[in-house]
Amino acid sequence: MKILWLAASFALMVSCGKPASKGRDFSGQAAKAAGAGDDAGAASVPMAISLASFTEHVYKPVLSSDCSSCHATTWAPVPKSIKQTGEGAEAVTEIEVPESIESAHKSFLEIVNFSSYSGVELTRPVTKLAGGHNCSRASDTECAKVMTTAIKAWLDDLEKAGFKPTPAFHENSTALVPMSGATAGKGEVDTAFDVGAGVDTATIAAPWKMATDDPDGPLESYATTDDTQARNAGNAVAAQIVTFNLDAKTAGEYDMWVRVKSKSTNNVRVSVGVNNAGFTALTLPVTGTEWKWIPVTVTQNNVTRPVKATVAVGRVTFRVGFQDPGIRVSYVALTKRVADFDGEVFSRKYYEITVPLKVADVANASIVALVWDVTIADGSKSLGVKKLMIRSDVPLAIKGVKPLINGIHLINTGAYEIVDTVAGGPDPLKQTIQTGGSTATTWVADRTTDTLGFAFDAISKAP
Repeated sequence: MKILWLAASFALMVSCGKPASKGRDFSGQAAKAAGAGDDAGAASVPMAISLASFTEHVYKPVLSSDCSSCHATTWAPVPKSIKQTGEGAEAVTEIEVPESIESAHKSFLEIVNFSSYSGVELTRPVTKLAGGHNCSRASDTECAKVMTTAIKAWLDDLEKAGFKPTPAFHENSTALVPMSGATAGKGEVDTAFDVGAGVDTATIAAPWKMATDDPDGPLESYATTDDTQARNAGNAVAAQIVTFNLDAKTAGEYDMWVRVKSKSTNNVRVSVGVNNAGFTALTLPVTGTEWKWIPVTVTQNNVTRPVKATVAVGRVTFRVGFQDPGIRVSYVALTKRVADFDGEVFSRKYYEITVPLKVADVANASIVALVWDVTIADGSKSLGVKKLMIRSDVPLAIKGVKPLINGIHLINTGAYEIVDTVAGGPDPLKQTIQTGGSTATTWVADRTTDTLGFAFDAISKAP
């Protein structure tokens, strides 16, 4: 490995300044590197597997290309040869340094420090690059992302070999609860503004049929027409209707919405009506593999407007009729909200994950996360978090909340650092933890396999 520097002396070469190839700072770690296999969480690391994976994922693609101009002397303190040509500002020092991947591996194990682990994003190599340390790429964020990806790939191989990092210690931390034991429920609905129903409560008539084989579908099932079913002549009739049963808590005028999927590349239509009102022909968008909530609208004189339904308190029948093939319908809703309607509140399956708390002089205390399963674009499992709640016999004073996934607080789960509130007690309206902003967020976690706990800056019985 040959490195070229502009330098007046070997001393300037070692200090490095701001070279063209820049990256992770290992300065001062050479002396410690030799013992890194015996401490810093490396004692149980499968060293042969670790070295091979580190070489493939971290050293060759990242360290040797981006960091070696400054840090090769840490990994190989004795240069193989030094040659200087030219004088003054034109002086060039050539240093040939033998690769020492083993030294780099041991040094990196110590710097990453798997004995007090808070996630790859909080390891020193990543945080230092994110903070602007001699990044050779387009941005500090890109450098940090490259290092994060490299370390994760290395750690994935270690975990496949049975090694797990030791989570960092967190103050006032709870026990860890398997999230798989949570009971599912449907979304919370503000009944003064919204009313909805799923196909599980509907009456279905041919050519509609019930199906449950769609992994991205509703909670239980959906109604579908055959993809090759011949188009019905004329509007839908009573024998071709899915009748959803809703219970309106508030009388008034509502907009109508349906949750649909259409794989056809042609325009397909359903006919929609509430109670005994006439039907409105609704053209569905081509949604492919995704479910989509769409409003019931009509277009007249090139103006599109919502179709309103006026209902009384009590039972409402929302009817969806067959017109074209290839239609799937799972939910319907009536809403008084125009700008902020969230139909997924009806179709989303929520889980209440309850984590017991130990608070002095307080019995029956727990923190509850209301979450739903999410699969993000790259296939990773995540949890959407609607809110955090405190359930206890008396109010609790809480400051700072950190979610712990498998005992680790990952930076991408977020922390409710500005929490300074009182929650819990007998009043159900005071159970939600007030954060000074929205509690909604996303945690990178798999509900079926991971555990959940919490740590607090402070938690006690409220004065």
